[in-house]
Amino acid sequence: MWQILSFSVISTIASLSLTTSAYYIDGSCSADARSTIEQSMADIKDVIIPDTSNLLRSVTSDEEKHDFVSWLFGNGDFENAVWVATDVFKKLGEIDYNLQTYMGLNQLQIFCDEGRFVKNTESDKRLRDKTNGLVFQFTQTECQKNGIFDAIFGSGTQAWTVKLNGKRDQDGIRVSDTRVELQICPDYLKKALSRKKTLTARIKELMKRIRSGFSNKQNMNIATVYGRQHMDVLCGFTCTLLHELTHSLTPATIHAGDSRQGGENTGWVAVRKLADGSNYKAAQNNADTMAYLGIGSTLLKEYTIDQNGNVRPRPNARRWLRW
Repeated sequence: MWQILSFSVISTIASLSLTTSAYYIDGSCSADARSTIEQSMADIKDVIIPDTSNLLRSVTSDEEKHDFVSWLFGNGDFENAVWVATDVFKKLGEIDYNLQTYMGLNQLQIFCDEGRFVKNTESDKRLRDKTNGLVFQFTQTECQKNGIFDAIFGSGTQAWTVKLNGKRDQDGIRVSDTRVELQICPDYLKKALSRKKTLTARIKELMKRIRSGFSNKQNMNIATVYGRQHMDVLCGFTCTLLHELTHSLTPATIHAGDSRQGGENTGWVAVRKLADGSNYKAAQNNADTMAYLGIGSTLLKEYTIDQNGNVRPRPNARRWLRW
């Protein structure tokens, strides 16, 4: 089944090392959401990480792969970009992707609503997490902030990640806790899941047109209809999780576009603009760049991708991808 939950603005609170044992899906996630999350996590582990690692190993001897990577990272620091990306996906591969049925320490914990957050006290407006008693240094969650306009889903942040690091008091006992909380924003999830059938039909139509080999002018028309490039339309909920997972890696250098400036580093066009700039490190440190590298590495097995984000099938293309 296709996972067709597209993303545009994804913010982070922290990006530190992920040393979790398995992952847990909170009870706030519906059965449909749980199924979507489990499938996407499996796809990242079993398909995207191996495909990306294989692509990066052969990038110097394959012109097409070299071009794709250079569109994402630029040519000014290409060798280092390949090294950084290889290290990122190596660390992604070291995450424990087994699903646990209980909430515990040292986990990646995925939440689908923000009901666990309350004001710390009447005088202290900072938010406190009821599940662990921790007080965060913010008074408003990322999901409550405004984001740039998304032609498919409306506006708003779609997910954010926070690292709970080190030791903390729990019932008077010092315990080690290196949990990572990945919050999927409720409005985004609700809209995405409720419109899944409609979006599936639209992506089927998009892929039908891609397969028929329509002209560049028609390519632009379909991108305009969706308000996104082909790569943006095909990059869905799995992209969201992949993007968020990169925020939890060491070193703490994988960032998102600054939502205060419109999330300018998210989306294919913004990623390409970043790669064409003079700050090569910015592209290497951008979460969306890594997400597109992962999704594109799998797409390239059966499709071609140009620098404008247009996707066309190879003669051996057999299927659509769920992303």
